[in-house]
Amino acid sequence: MIKIGVYMHKKIIGSILILVLVSLSLGCAADNEAKNIYNEGVELFEQGNYADALANFNRAVELDPEFSLAWYNKALSHHYLGEYDDAMASYERTVELDPNYTNAWNNMGIIFDDFGMYAEAIEYYDRALETDPNNVGIWYNKAIAYANNEQFNESLESLEKIIELQPDNAYAWYDRGYVLALLGRDQESQESYERAIELDPSLG
Repeated sequence: MIKIGVYMHKKIIGSILILVLVSLSLGCAADNEAKNIYNEGVELFEQGNYADALANFNRAVELDPEFSLAWYNKALSHHYLGEYDDAMASYERTVELDPNYTNAWNNMGIIFDDFGMYAEAIEYYDRALETDPNNVGIWYNKAIAYANNEQFNESLESLEKIIELQPDNAYAWYDRGYVLALLGRDQESQESYERAIELDPSLG
């Protein structure tokens, strides 16, 4: 498996959000209970107790089947526990409830990516980018998937998008140099490495 440089890493985007209940009188009792159980699950997750957090998120979606945040964190718990089929099912439910849930689309891409299904991963990254076109982390994931699929020109395009968004991103310049080298564009590769080291001397 080809890895881009030594700096690019796929990341599970885990934006765990604690709900602040404005008033317990709002909504039905079941909804309020779901939110309280959800918040307890967030605390457990942040402590690294994914199994117990999952139990809370399972209970939250039982009480409120349209609670998209709980579905997302249920998916994330399954993901961290290595329960990928269950994670996919919960991520799918998340985007069914909220089609613009960027992190869920990204994380589904990561699951396919980790199983070497790069074309499928890229489709999910593209869907994530439709909801958040300037998300550098997802552009990085897409660049990695393309490189692992030996689509080096496409990987280069993704890295150059990152540089467009973050001109001083030393790691993107470094990885651009690596991909250019794979494409046989040695002079451009060297220039890209030099720019990376100029931005971050520790890369030299």
